[in-house]
Amino acid sequence: MLPQNITLSIVKLMIGKKLDTKYFGFVRNPTSNIVFSKFYQYPYKLMLKKLLDNLDKSIAVSTVVKEDLKKAFNLKEEKIAVVYNALCMEEIEQNMNQPLSKEEESIFKNRTILYVGRFENQKRIDLLINIFNQVVKYFPDINLVLVGDGSLKGKLIKQIENLKLSKKVHLIPFTQNPYKYMKNATLFVSTSQDEGFGRVIAESLACSTPVIAYENEFSGHKDIIINGKNGYLIPFGREDLMVKKIIEILNNPEEYLYLKQNTYDSIKRFYLDNIINQLENLFLS
Repeated sequence: MLPQNITLSIVKLMIGKKLDTKYFGFVRNPTSNIVFSKFYQYPYKLMLKKLLDNLDKSIAVSTVVKEDLKKAFNLKEEKIAVVYNALCMEEIEQNMNQPLSKEEESIFKNRTILYVGRFENQKRIDLLINIFNQVVKYFPDINLVLVGDGSLKGKLIKQIENLKLSKKVHLIPFTQNPYKYMKNATLFVSTSQDEGFGRVIAESLACSTPVIAYENEFSGHKDIIINGKNGYLIPFGREDLMVKKIIEILNNPEEYLYLKQNTYDSIKRFYLDNIINQLENLFLS
């Protein structure tokens, strides 16, 4: 987040008066207020504030990131704009209708919980596996599909084996087309401890699959999930509440259908054309 914005601000200081150009920084992560919270970091934090203030605007990918910038660097409201990550619906709709392999069909023919993303600490997939271990006791036919890769893959496989879930948890390597899995999944579940925006959550909703996600002060996907309409937000770490909500939805076809029917319309504001128009208006203002 910061290196490119620092560079951009320095460029403006050096040549800004020579060019009729606006300088906009982009900020994607919501943890600056924690990262720069130590007293000995104050001089560096003050320098960053001055450099960010020097930009015409900082563009945050969610209201959570915006509030984090205000807390961390005391930036004024008018110096920050929220512009969400865009969804290219043409690409999503084309790819989500691609056929599954026979092996994948055998998995997704049953109810399936899906995760798509990196296998890293921030995503807390270990918590998702523990949650699934509780859910499968109520729904023996359910599957968990983890799509992605990362440094924790080996550790997660060991966790799956220790819980004797090898036949129920399926790992699929990173792919350019996760949309076909999103379309065929029953629920998308995120246990991430922080997200600047949560693009895969918006993409899942674009594929008409409801989402249940942990939330805390660093959860940018609070701008995406409308609680009780297209999914649910659960306080981070409350495994009991997450398990209860998943079971409730799977046991209630009417509630599930209601969530599913609301998914597509709930993400129209993230359509590529809408975001382009928003950026154009911002740059021309």
